[in-house]
Amino acid sequence: MKTMKFFTRLLMAMLFFRGYPVLGEELSGSKVVTPFLLPGGDFDGDGLEDICIFRPNTSAWFIRDITAVSFGMGSDYPAIGDYDGDGRSEIALFRSADGLWVVRGLTRSYFGILGDLPVSGDYDGDGTRDIAVYRPHIGLWGIRGIGSYWFGAEGDMPIPDDYDGDGCSDVGVFRPPSGLWAIRGITRLYFGREGDLPIPGDYDGNGVSEFALYRESSGLWLIRNITRVYFGGSGAIPSPLDYMEPGIRDIAIFNPIDGLWAIRGITKQYFGREGDIPIPGYYNVRNSASIIDVDGVDGIEGSDGDQEIENRGVKRGDPPYTPSPTSTPTYTPIVTPTPTLTPIDFSDWTLFTDTFDDGEIGRASCRERV
Repeated sequence: MKTMKFFTRLLMAMLFFRGYPVLGEELSGSKVVTPFLLPGGDFDGDGLEDICIFRPNTSAWFIRDITAVSFGMGSDYPAIGDYDGDGRSEIALFRSADGLWVVRGLTRSYFGILGDLPVSGDYDGDGTRDIAVYRPHIGLWGIRGIGSYWFGAEGDMPIPDDYDGDGCSDVGVFRPPSGLWAIRGITRLYFGREGDLPIPGDYDGNGVSEFALYRESSGLWLIRNITRVYFGGSGAIPSPLDYMEPGIRDIAIFNPIDGLWAIRGITKQYFGREGDIPIPGYYNVRNSASIIDVDGVDGIEGSDGDQEIENRGVKRGDPPYTPSPTSTPTYTPIVTPTPTLTPIDFSDWTLFTDTFDDGEIGRASCRERV
């Protein structure tokens, strides 16, 4: 029994650290695109999430009213969060090419392989963000220092969030073809259809994340058991964030053509330009937009011309802020060292396997084996 347990853990480690099969590629070599939601961050510790963009072509980060820095490479995944528990989010990135995580001013480490997606969150409820990856090709979750879980299948979208109000991020996936939401150890339900983007969050301030969707074709927001509203349109990127009140998520969109942020019932402002990645916002959503309707106002009107970062409107009662168009972000180079191979301690590993079996009648089973 002990021998079998050891080899099970060894196989788990080989799959996780070696990445067999190669992720992010089909057998034919074509790229597998799995869109996922980049969470927002509170960079000044006021309890509210700040508007942020990452500009891949210059590796520049712009955080509205706070700072602008160059950090990383254009191919890096943004992975911001509070990694030291001080109540402020840090700029962070995940470099999928070699599994490198870099948290600005704090640490760097290797966790993951080519094709993994960053799904960091507070999985143990200690108030700090844990480094974690999701391997979309085989549905494998790896949470550094906590454990690894088989949960999901190819084509599923990772949706970690706090679905039971215990202060811990929960492992979960959304299955687009059937609208299946499966939250490990908590629940599963059907909500949505093909083409919908899951945007879970606490929209009513009760401490529990709601199941929510954005239907890009029509700009429809569906928040289960709370509301449905049209805000956005084809090409708009859903970017919900806690903008006005801590712990209450506001409906918001980002227009990738002209950098318009529209927060429903609160403000409209231009911050960014074509090609920027909004944070919060969906990664791998195409950068194209048509006319976007935000409460009856044309969201494409106007142009910032040569001004790269412009702010219109008011943020939480403060005057508009406009950075100098000639300002240059400070450059923080990242030197990638050759990783050192260290022995892996399997003594505290537990293998979890969850299986989905979609039958002809559209039901799904979720089973855990330990």
